[in-house]
Amino acid sequence: MGTKVKQTQLMRELYRDRTPAVEACRKVQKTVVRGKDKDGNDKLETTIIDHPCKRIDDTYCGACAFPSAKWRLGDCNLATHLYYEMKRGEPQTFLTPVGRTIEEHRKIQQKLNPIKASKRRR
Repeated sequence: MGTKVKQTQLMRELYRDRTPAVEACRKVQKTVVRGKDKDGNDKLETTIIDHPCKRIDDTYCGACAFPSAKWRLGDCNLATHLYYEMKRGEPQTFLTPVGRTIEEHRKIQQKLNPIKASKRRR
């Protein structure tokens, strides 16, 4: 019974000390790939839109007490608003954090587990 009381006290302290959601939780950069230009580069149409994560309630994240810590090293692993769509017959659509290119976003998404990488070499 004593450990349960300590857990509830700890949760109360976390909720009291939690920080508001950061801008990366609220806004995304929508990039639509519309074919290729003459040089072979992608034609990109980029806009910044308000598209908050579904875990945000008013000003706070419901899943994490300190959202800035989740975004420090890359994308938040709990973010529900970052994705890309590939539907047949329609242009590719990427929703990435503001200021990040598609290539940077792909690189972050393709992080390899070092143990699996070492087994691939064999």
